[in-house]
Amino acid sequence: ASLQKYKAKTETPFPMLSDEKGEVILQYGVKNDWSPYKRGIPHPSIYIIDRAGIVRFVEVRQNYFFRIKMSTIIDELKKLV
Repeated sequence: ASLQKYKAKTETPFPMLSDEKGEVILQYGVKNDWSPYKRGIPHPSIYIIDRAGIVRFVEVRQNYFFRIKMSTIIDELKKLV
């Protein structure tokens, strides 16, 4: 629900995934081990995955207050075209 609110607030024009069980981050080998407990609890993250399923861009933030700019995401997406 919080991701949907964020998506609406930022007018994000592309699909977003909330991986609550951590299954996708394991499949793509992008598990976040920055947690002090080493459980892989995800922080706010951006993963851009191409149509072949290859991770092309990853941005993982520890601090919830500083998010990646939408313009950066759009620029990275344009590189895939």
